[in-house]
Amino acid sequence: DNIPSNKFEELSKDNPFKVFMFKSKDDYEGLYNSYNAERNWSPNGMVVRGHEGIDIMSDMGTPIYAVASGTIARFGWNQYGGWRINIKLDDAPYYTYYAHMSRYADGMYLGKHVKAGELIGYVGDTGYGPEGTSGKFAPHLHFGLYDLNMDSLSPFDFLVNLEKNYFNK
Repeated sequence: DNIPSNKFEELSKDNPFKVFMFKSKDDYEGLYNSYNAERNWSPNGMVVRGHEGIDIMSDMGTPIYAVASGTIARFGWNQYGGWRINIKLDDAPYYTYYAHMSRYADGMYLGKHVKAGELIGYVGDTGYGPEGTSGKFAPHLHFGLYDLNMDSLSPFDFLVNLEKNYFNK
């Protein structure tokens, strides 16, 4: 079942995210800013690069929900992110990126419009290799934010603000 988006419509207009990606604080280990931290896997060998998102540790198979409404712009396997979904947001000039999923929710496909709070997939440990690669790291959701030119931005402050409002910390 989906999370109702109207619960958090009063968030700051500066925050493009309307619904937290997990239903409960028990579904994840908390937020840690791993944006731009060093990563060294690449398809061509070990190359140091900046991490283009934040990792949110969670149990394998935990449901993931869309943080905002939009259209699925990229879908399928990515060597870095494994099974992933990239969503062009309706009401903000951003794309959100959900990676390392174990599987997609039923009915997900390229071009599908999803609503804030809609179930899109499940936490996994896929990626860092050819299609089907898994188990190279602990299960987690890699969550990224990109502008319309696909330049990576830190989603951390938006998520901290959203988490605080969502769980009334």
